[in-house]
Amino acid sequence: MSSPDARGTLVRPYIPKRIQAKAKLPPGADPANFDDIASGHADSLGIVKFILDIESEFEMESSDRELNSCAFRAVEGVIALVEGKLG
Repeated sequence: MSSPDARGTLVRPYIPKRIQAKAKLPPGADPANFDDIASGHADSLGIVKFILDIESEFEMESSDRELNSCAFRAVEGVIALVEGKLG
């Protein structure tokens, strides 16, 4: 993995790419604000894999509180959480 500064610049392109690797978003969906959970785009196993992938890629851990926050429901929120962890 790269230095902490380099990791932070990789967060923004990595997370949307990782989410869309499962399946393309519906036509007209706003990728920045799309709610994968409410839409059914992601199931519980997919969410667990996504969390583990992000934690591994960016060498970080997420608390239950962070994962249960509303921010975790949309791409921009996940990016903000990860960027906040990386400082």
